[in-house]
Amino acid sequence: DYGRVLVGLQVPPSDQEAFQNFLNILGYPWVDETRNPAYQLFLGGGA
Repeated sequence: DYGRVLVGLQVPPSDQEAFQNFLNILGYPWVDETRNPAYQLFLGGGA
């Protein structure tokens, strides 16, 4: 059995490349939803 987990992380722009490399090394599947229209609508913070 397994489930999906939603996690939100804020990573400074200067650390994004290193953080993405870290996630890739973990081998755990992940998706950057920053540009997802649904994310922008509900969590994007723009007015």
